[in-house]
Amino acid sequence: MEDTYLTEDARTRLVLSGLNELCEHGVRDFSLRRVAVAAQVSCAAPYKHFKSKEELIGAIVDYIAEKWQLLCHQIQTAITNDTVRLISELCIASIRFWLANGRFRTVLLADSNGKSAGFFYKLSDFDTPIMNEIEKYFSEKGLGESEIFKKQYTIRSLIYGAVLLNTHTSTEGVELALAVTREKIEKEFKI
Repeated sequence: MEDTYLTEDARTRLVLSGLNELCEHGVRDFSLRRVAVAAQVSCAAPYKHFKSKEELIGAIVDYIAEKWQLLCHQIQTAITNDTVRLISELCIASIRFWLANGRFRTVLLADSNGKSAGFFYKLSDFDTPIMNEIEKYFSEKGLGESEIFKKQYTIRSLIYGAVLLNTHTSTEGVELALAVTREKIEKEFKI
């Protein structure tokens, strides 16, 4: 294990080990004992930090959401005067985030007792910053609810399509796909 891993607090180590556990074993076969061993803490330690297995899994999803929200905030802070560029950059960042963090995708798409897409969160909950910006932009342009929904749906489809189609693509292929996706996203803003 990495030295930095050993210096993190027990709660963080449990969250990161839990992330690995979910990727390897899924929600149904999630073991707090294996998480504790991987985090190099006692088998009782998970219960000192979390009330239940479900609370630990919730903390894992919160960890992923926090990483995404931080990235969104950085982009929103950097691009303040061009809404179309902001939305385009958020979309491309979303694609890059999901491609770079396959383990996160695995967790959010985990199946729990036949329930789909995200044990605690829906994958689409992570779109909220993008969808809010799209709604605000097109509302200001006078589009109705139905038309805004169509724009949001199209852009969401472009994001997730790009993620799914480029999971195992070379770097050059991903960059080409991102350029095409950016072009298609920006085309949605021509009304």
